[in-house]
Amino acid sequence: MKTLLEQAEEARQAGDRARCLELKAKAEAERHAEIKTRHDARVEAAKSDFPVGKYIAGYGAVEKIEDGCGTQRGWISVVFGGGKREDVDRLRRELAKRAERAAIGRKYAALTFKKEAHASIDIPGTYEEALDGLVRYMELDRIWTMEEWQDNNIDSFYEAYDYAYKEAVNDGQTDEKAEEAGDAARDDAEGEAFEEYRGKLIDAINCALEYAGLELLEEEKGVYRLAPRETWREAAEKMAMLISGYGTFEYRSGKELKETGPYKTYCEAVMQHLHWAKHGPEVYGGRSYDYMMR
Repeated sequence: MKTLLEQAEEARQAGDRARCLELKAKAEAERHAEIKTRHDARVEAAKSDFPVGKYIAGYGAVEKIEDGCGTQRGWISVVFGGGKREDVDRLRRELAKRAERAAIGRKYAALTFKKEAHASIDIPGTYEEALDGLVRYMELDRIWTMEEWQDNNIDSFYEAYDYAYKEAVNDGQTDEKAEEAGDAARDDAEGEAFEEYRGKLIDAINCALEYAGLELLEEEKGVYRLAPRETWREAAEKMAMLISGYGTFEYRSGKELKETGPYKTYCEAVMQHLHWAKHGPEVYGGRSYDYMMR
């Protein structure tokens, strides 16, 4: 069965302008009705996720949901006390990040903090998960995790696919073989770019860790460890200086940092303050970590 727009085109070609306009208007009305139906479903989901009175830290209590539906896509805002508004999708992403960070924090809190001066500790998760978790735990939020890198670059390697596909066709290959060649070329291009990004990510992490006297070690593929460049006590000294230099708190020594926890080991004192490492460039000068990723 022909669509309304196909019927409208037939009417146009036949010279029946009135019928053409009528069919186009009907098609547009149906399209907008579908958009409105989807929009209304999103509004109901927002009301369910953010009921009136629900308190969200950093935002306040939900007062109402406001929305509007256009011809392309609608908008939905969660309105808090004082008239503060937040786009519902952006709010969901922020809360998802909070939940993810809390889960990562629980994993790090469950670590065994070593007493040995030079002992390294395993990073929770394996391979990409470990690096992504460390980026989140250190609050290097302006840097993409490797998962985010994949999400943002998933469509950027089809040029390699197209080139390999066309080359295979020109060489007389079947469509199936040409598609296989395109898939292989795309996978190779993505893999090469992914490894390049992983290397930059590790460099950026190590740059931040250096301010705390730490380094990231890759024991084998899928296993990462954090170790002090000297000792955990020396790392605590550097962390105390960094935090004091930033100016929010003041610690005269690594020992004082450990005792204010109180923490059982210097290792624990450093790890519980690891997010301060991101302030190294602000305290000592130097390039920001997101700049290093370019």
